[in-house]
Amino acid sequence: MLTPVPWPARERDASSGLLPQPEPDRELTLPSTQGTLRWSALTLSRVSAGGKVTALRTLKARKPHRPMPTSVYAAAGQPVVLVTFQWLPGPAYAEGYNIYDTIEVVALPAHP
Repeated sequence: MLTPVPWPARERDASSGLLPQPEPDRELTLPSTQGTLRWSALTLSRVSAGGKVTALRTLKARKPHRPMPTSVYAAAGQPVVLVTFQWLPGPAYAEGYNIYDTIEVVALPAHP
């Protein structure tokens, strides 16, 4: 059984109780990924200890929704991670759009 590792996030908006829109360059370091996972501009990347950035997955915005990673599932020695994304409608929430989650299976390429 894999245990989710929460993605770093800002505090919830006190007025709505909802998570805010994603910030650029949110990072999470996991030893099993052989580096740091970075979320920036709709792209999930891995940054190696040497600083090399490898794009792993780019998501398309589904207007009015924008994705934000909320947790990562990783197992040592496995070349894949599962990333849970929460899709936030932003101000369109007041118009009846809902928040929903998806899980992306992301392959981790071997380091050279």
